[in-house]
Amino acid sequence: MVKGYSDVLFREATSTWDADSPVIQREPWEHIKDADIKKAVASFRGEIWQVPPMFSAIKVRICVEVLDNLNWISSLR
Repeated sequence: MVKGYSDVLFREATSTWDADSPVIQREPWEHIKDADIKKAVASFRGEIWQVPPMFSAIKVRICVEVLDNLNWISSLR
């Protein structure tokens, strides 16, 4: 899957790690320098393997498939 980001908001965190959720934490950001940002951006270049976040659609789909299979097995009894 190809994914890209167009904006980054420093200082705020949400419970689902995306902008669609309410902010749960705010931190100061004024101490962040341009060099810090360039170093962080450089670490995201290339191929990166990620673990899906806790609220990932991938995990929800897998959970639904497991429940469907369990229901099907129960119906055989």
